[in-house]
Amino acid sequence: MVSDYWAVAFLASMHHVADDVTGAARAALRAGIDVELPHTSGYGQALLNDGVPTDLLDRAVLRVLTQKAELGLLDPDWEPGQYTAPADFDSSRNRGIARDLAEQSVVLLDNPSGTLPLASPRSIAVIGPAADEARCLFGCYSFPNHVLPHHPEAPLGVEAPTVLDAIRQEFPDASVHHETGCSFTVDDRGGIEAAVAAASAADLTILVVGDRSGMFGEGTSGEGCDVGALTLPGVQEDLVDAVLDAANQTVLVLVSGRPYAIGRHARGRTRPSRPSSPARKARRRSPASSPAGSTPPDTCPCRSPTARPASQAPTSRPRSPSRATA
Repeated sequence: MVSDYWAVAFLASMHHVADDVTGAARAALRAGIDVELPHTSGYGQALLNDGVPTDLLDRAVLRVLTQKAELGLLDPDWEPGQYTAPADFDSSRNRGIARDLAEQSVVLLDNPSGTLPLASPRSIAVIGPAADEARCLFGCYSFPNHVLPHHPEAPLGVEAPTVLDAIRQEFPDASVHHETGCSFTVDDRGGIEAAVAAASAADLTILVVGDRSGMFGEGTSGEGCDVGALTLPGVQEDLVDAVLDAANQTVLVLVSGRPYAIGRHARGRTRPSRPSSPARKARRRSPASSPAGSTPPDTCPCRSPTARPASQAPTSRPRSPSRATA
C-alpha cells in the first residue's frame, strides 16, 4: 500500500490529525501505508528515532519485498533493460486518431446566424492569452504542465501547434496579426488597447481565452487551482468586452477545463452566438481548422469547413457567475 503524493505529511499540515510529520508517519504506518510518496519526509530517520514498533516496520518491508519477489524483481538475472522495446507514441496514425477525436469532441454552443463554418477572410486578428500558448492545450498532469515547470530550460517535448500556428497554416494567403491582450493571471490591462486596434482593423477576429492548466498555482485550472467564481481568470473579461465591441466579426474560442460564465458576452450584441470546447486533450488537434465570419461574435474552436462539431457539453454553461442556468 503506497500513499498519494505528500499524503503522509498532509495528515499533519492539512488534516491536522497529527502534531507533526513524524506523528503523521507513525499513524500512516500503523494504518497500513507501506511506502511514502513521492519522497520520505515522514518515513525517514526521525521515524526510527521516534521508537516506532519493529513489527510495523517489518510488516511494511515484508510486503514490499514480497511483491518485488513475486514480480521477479529480485531474481539474480533481472535487469531493467530487459523490458525496453522501441515504441512510437507520436506516429502519423496516432495523430490522425487524435485529430478525429478532437473534431468530434468540439462543442458548438450556438451558431444561429450560420457563421460557422467560416469562409476565407483576407485579414485575421488572433487575440488572447490562449492563442499562442501550447501549454494551455494540455491537462495539468501532462508532461508539459506537470514536469516542465520545474525545468524551464527543457523543450516542450512534443510537437503541439498553437491556435495561432494552425490559423496561419489554414489561411496562408490571409494577413494574420497576433496580440496577446493580457495574461492568464496578472491583472495588467496594458495590452488591451493594442488588441482592440488589431480587432477593429481585421476582417475577422479570433479571440482565444480561458485556462492554462497547472498544479498548485502554476496554472489557472487543475489540481490545487480552485477558484471562488466562474469568471475568466485575470483580466480576460475586460479583454473580451473590449474586443467584442471593436471587432467587425468575431469567433470566441474558450479553451478551458471548467465551465466559465460566458453568457453575458453575447447579451446586447447583434445576433449573438457562442460555443466552447470541453476536453483539453481533444483541443490539442482542433486548432488545425479554419475561421471565417459573419457579423456577430461566435464562439467555436471548430473553424474549418471540414470539421463538424458533434459533441455535447458535459456541464451547463452559466449565463453569469451567480447563476447556474445555461
